[in-house]
Amino acid sequence: MAAEPILVVLEDILHLSRQMLDDAKAASWPEFLALNDRRQEKIDWLIAQSWPADDWSPSEREKGAMWLAELMRYNTDIGKLAGDWHAELRTILTQARISSRISNTYAGNAK
Repeated sequence: MAAEPILVVLEDILHLSRQMLDDAKAASWPEFLALNDRRQEKIDWLIAQSWPADDWSPSEREKGAMWLAELMRYNTDIGKLAGDWHAELRTILTQARISSRISNTYAGNAK
């Protein structure tokens, strides 16, 4: 496939990744998740393409490689922040389940 459509989508993914990282840092999780859906659609399209093609120029190959490396760094940073958030949610849900069980146990004994 020609370089231009690939590089345009890769640049879009990078832009969305930057926004997602900012949202993760600000704990703006609804916005983060909305961007993730858009980003994943573009990533899925990108994965389905064959690139770089033989007709890509050296500068196009270099740009693609640079942007892919940048995307990997964003993914690492986003993964860390999202993983921390996921762990926090798991703790909150566990505490809520325990609280609910205790409440149900005592509510049943109060009759």
